[in-house]
Amino acid sequence: MEETHFHRSFIHGNPHAFDNETVLNETISSWFDLSGDHQGFVAIPEWKESGLDPPMRTDNMGPMIEGYIIKYYHQIHCLAFIFAQYGNRHLGKPSNPVTEEHVIHCIDYLRLNVMCVADSTPEGEQLSFGDWGARQCRNYEVLQEWSEPRLVYNFSQLSGRRIDLSNNDLRKAQLG
Repeated sequence: MEETHFHRSFIHGNPHAFDNETVLNETISSWFDLSGDHQGFVAIPEWKESGLDPPMRTDNMGPMIEGYIIKYYHQIHCLAFIFAQYGNRHLGKPSNPVTEEHVIHCIDYLRLNVMCVADSTPEGEQLSFGDWGARQCRNYEVLQEWSEPRLVYNFSQLSGRRIDLSNNDLRKAQLG
C-alpha cells in the first residue's frame, strides 16, 4: 500500500457529461479507457497450484475461452456501465431488460466490494470541494503490468471496434 492523493477528475467527473450525447460519449469513453480493450480478462494456467477456483468459460465475444476477470477491471467496468446507462436515461434514450439486469448486477457487485474493502479513512471538509484527499491504496498500475502478459484476448480485436455501450444494447454489441 502506498499513499495516493486523488483530485477531482474533470475527465471522468465531467460536470457537463449529461449535457448532450457528444460530451456523454467522450466521458463514457474516458471511463472505458481505464480498463483497456482487454477489460482484465486473464489466463492463470497455474490456477490449481494457486488455490483458485476453476476459471470461467465464455464465448460471449467469439471463440470459447477460459480465464479470470480481475476485480479491479470488473469494478471499473461496472462504474463505467452505470455511468453510461444513467447518462443515456438522462438524455431520454430507452433502456431494455438486459441492460437493466446488468445495471442491477453492477450495483450489487460494487456494494459487495465496498463492504469488503470497508475503507475507514475519515473524510472531512476537503471532500466537498473536489479534492478527494490522501488514501492508502494499492498501485493499480502494478496490477495493469501484472495483467498485461496474461491477457486472454483483446475485445476490440475480436469485434473490430470498441464496444460502444452508449447505444443501450449490450447484448447486440456482444453478439456483434
